[in-house]
Amino acid sequence: MFITRKHLSRRTFLQGAGATLALPFLESMIPAMTAHAATNSGTRLAFVYIPHGAIMDKWTPKTDGPDFEFTPILQALEPFRKYVNIVSGLHHKAADSTAVHSLSPTTWLSGVRPKPTQGPDAYAGITADQIAAEKIGQDTVLPSMELATEDHSGLIGECDRDYGCIYMNTLSWRTPTTPLQWRSILEKFSNACSARVQTRQNVWRGSRRTEAFSMHSRSKQRIFKRSSDSTTRTR
Repeated sequence: MFITRKHLSRRTFLQGAGATLALPFLESMIPAMTAHAATNSGTRLAFVYIPHGAIMDKWTPKTDGPDFEFTPILQALEPFRKYVNIVSGLHHKAADSTAVHSLSPTTWLSGVRPKPTQGPDAYAGITADQIAAEKIGQDTVLPSMELATEDHSGLIGECDRDYGCIYMNTLSWRTPTTPLQWRSILEKFSNACSARVQTRQNVWRGSRRTEAFSMHSRSKQRIFKRSSDSTTRTR
């Protein structure tokens, strides 16, 4: 796809339509990659899961209200104070179990304790991210993206007590029987780095071949020149 700053004017559209009408403002009338186009970026929503927990006294503010003091962990958010709401004192009853490794990821965004099973008949609850994606994710190429720093998709069978690994492998469930697989951020980064290194290697090999060809050509020219000089002197 090639993006240019060309746009469609209303006059051009009306001439082509051959009709008199009040034309609404269309996206095609906005030059691509301009400030006006960038302002209509749509609504974004993100859920970030920390599987190993946090040091709560370094996380939770000591006081309530808008003038709370940011704790060490949240200090980086202080410039955005007016956009930050910190909710504390919550309890997730659905995750209360000794099988925390499987239940915590599955119940975090659904509040539903899944069916105890280690087979393919897993059953959980639709998660909040997918409910939101159904409402606000239609204006983007991908309604939702599930990203992680680790890939547990290779784990199968029993992972935690009576609960199978399927409950630990994802946070997102599109339906009670449809878990969404994570995409590994590190894998994508690694693939991107590998592709970049391969490109540089190809460029380097190409430049070396070009240099070798150039040296070979110069060598042949020198041999030809010496041969010509010898022929001239012989004559």
